[in-house]
Amino acid sequence: FLNKKPGTYFSYSNSNFGLIGTLIEKISGIRFDIFCKQNIFDPLQMTASFNIQDLPDISNVAVLYRYVGNNWVPQADNYNGVMPPPLDLSQYTVGNNGFIFGPQGSLRTSANDLARFMLMLANNGTYEAASILESNTAQLMKTIQWQYNGSNGNDYYGLFKAWGLGIHVTTNVANSDLVFPDRSMAGHPGEAYGLISDMYFDSLKNGVIFITNGSKLSYVVGPSSAFYTVEDAVFDAVFNDLQPCEAPGDR
Repeated sequence: FLNKKPGTYFSYSNSNFGLIGTLIEKISGIRFDIFCKQNIFDPLQMTASFNIQDLPDISNVAVLYRYVGNNWVPQADNYNGVMPPPLDLSQYTVGNNGFIFGPQGSLRTSANDLARFMLMLANNGTYEAASILESNTAQLMKTIQWQYNGSNGNDYYGLFKAWGLGIHVTTNVANSDLVFPDRSMAGHPGEAYGLISDMYFDSLKNGVIFITNGSKLSYVVGPSSAFYTVEDAVFDAVFNDLQPCEAPGDR
């Protein structure tokens, strides 16, 4: 174990999100998946949930694949159009273990719906008529809390050079966290069971969301950054055409 004082060393860990989910339950008295639905997804009119039973059409849930040998092998959500049985939560105590709902990566949603969440963060907590976070809270999340100096953390193979609160902030260091060379972006990358995904935005509400449910190139680092090759290619493709990510009614 690292012998480091809090606030002096950073190492990315998904476990932190499970702890936060448990704290949300403990403080609110509401189950994590229900809390998110009531306080985030429904107000933003998102079709999204940590509980697959909430989704209207199981056939629209993408299967996650890894490329093993010469075959695409299903890894998760391979339901073949049949809704799985719900978790037996009859003995669950709210605030006991938020990990079981997957705060660290079990959200199912679409790129279009996730864009609503992204615009809320870019707009400091609000989207259309929905107010999700106080402005100061949203700004604090995007403000750099840790920046790599060569010895004060694990930079994850060069990808993570600065973080806010749960949000990766790009510094655009060459061959590192370069997303777009002319600006800093805030957001989060995703990797699990073959999935590769990204959500990044800047202060002018320019944004990019990229989701794939499997990639042959998932473990090959790109030529211009520490992101994977497929991510590099997407960032390069959209850079010249990136326009303000502004939806009708969002001003």
